[in-house]
Amino acid sequence: MADEQKKETKSRVFGARLLSTLVVWAVVIGVFVSANAIAVGVAIAVLAVLGLLEWRKLWKGQADDWCLWAMIIVGAGYLGWWVYSLSSNEHVAEDAEWVAILLVVMGSFGVRFRRPIEGSEAIVSVSVAVLGLIFLGLMFGGGLMRLANAGPTPREGQWFMLMVIAATKFTDMGAYAVGSLVGKNKMIAHISPGKTWEGFLGALLVAQVGIWLVRWAATLGGADQLAWLPQGWILALLGLVVALGAVAGDLAESLLKRSLAAKDSGHVLPGIGGVLDLIDSICFTGPLAWIFLKLVS
Repeated sequence: MADEQKKETKSRVFGARLLSTLVVWAVVIGVFVSANAIAVGVAIAVLAVLGLLEWRKLWKGQADDWCLWAMIIVGAGYLGWWVYSLSSNEHVAEDAEWVAILLVVMGSFGVRFRRPIEGSEAIVSVSVAVLGLIFLGLMFGGGLMRLANAGPTPREGQWFMLMVIAATKFTDMGAYAVGSLVGKNKMIAHISPGKTWEGFLGALLVAQVGIWLVRWAATLGGADQLAWLPQGWILALLGLVVALGAVAGDLAESLLKRSLAAKDSGHVLPGIGGVLDLIDSICFTGPLAWIFLKLVS
């Protein structure tokens, strides 16, 4: 009886996850097809800000709320700067991230100057605010915006961004599907009991499907939107880098949730959880893909 209930629950979670995934992909494709740089930037910024709000909720009661609001305000300003830059086809200076970090560090310490010292709570509050900004504002939001701005033209940059997102989410789907079907050997059980080595290998393989599917789609319609990228084995290597980054990002969020005794970061996406549960892997893959592109170009 218990086994039947477990299977039924697993099937229900899979169905909810599948539906949420299809809805998310429909939104992503809709924004991408619009070819509107402002729409792309706003979509990324909204997800990043929602992630920052979930980060605040996860740490509520354990970190100073004013420090977390400093993180959200600076993060929103940084992302707004990026949206404006994408809309005007300008490049945001590469020291923009340092400016955002400095503002959160100084703002958070400024908040703590007027509060009593209670052990290490002040340092924890400042550290949590800075980490949240880096992880969600800069690595996710800024990482994707830099990819969208990396091509010879805005549209070609958007295609590269889509390639990285597709490879990342195909990694997640490969790990989940293969791990659910044949996974037996636990990968890092103390962080994420559901992760298996079989799922990890499936993730590495399915990531390549995402890379080459977008590479093929970019040739439709006459012009090759990704001809400016290095081709062949270098694209396959990009798929491997993205897959490893996606797995690391997923594990990083699992470590965070386990440390805070939270099952999910939120409940906005049935079967997936919160926005953080959706974008955790992209927090690593966006910056990694940008660095990879810098190295091979």
